[in-house]
Amino acid sequence: FYHIAESLGMSVQRLEELYENVDTSKLCTGCGYCGECSEGILIPDVLDAYTNLLIPSASASTAAAIKAKIAAGEEGYAPSACSACKQCEEKCPNSLPVSELMAAASENWPS
Repeated sequence: FYHIAESLGMSVQRLEELYENVDTSKLCTGCGYCGECSEGILIPDVLDAYTNLLIPSASASTAAAIKAKIAAGEEGYAPSACSACKQCEEKCPNSLPVSELMAAASENWPS
């Protein structure tokens, strides 16, 4: 774990929490191949934030950051806007179920 955590620039505790709380087969790499969402969702950013919401040691700070972005009028941080058109899924080189992840993110998203 130490080598992996170091190479990813995260603490061992956070890496352990990641593996305990997140389905790592559904992690977005942030490559951006999904393209521009027709609903304006910043897909890699939202999926990264959703992952962090599931990690206990990162959850509170992530929720605060999301709330600050929304309060500042930043757009693209509304996973509930996903229409499940699946255009992004067709482009994803990792075959992520993006619409499913957006639905799950919506359930955990701070308001």
